[in-house]
Amino acid sequence: MKDYIVRLNQEKIELDEKMYKLSKFTLSPLFDDIDEEQKGLLCIQVDIMRAYSAVLEQRLILIEEREKDASNNS
Repeated sequence: MKDYIVRLNQEKIELDEKMYKLSKFTLSPLFDDIDEEQKGLLCIQVDIMRAYSAVLEQRLILIEEREKDASNNS
C-alpha cells in the first residue's frame, strides 16, 4: 500500500477515535457541568469531525476505485 494511503487511513482512524471519545463525553454527566457556550462549541466540533471523517472516507474510496481501474487497464 502506498505511503500516502497508509497516512490517510491512520488519520481517519485517529480522527474517529477522538470523535468517538468526544461524542461519548457529550453524553456524560460531566458535559452538563460546563457552560452553554462550551457545550455548543463541542457539539459543533463533533459535527465537523464527523464531516471530516466522511471526507477522508470518500477520498479513500476514490483512491481504491482509481487503483482498481489502473490495475484493470494494465
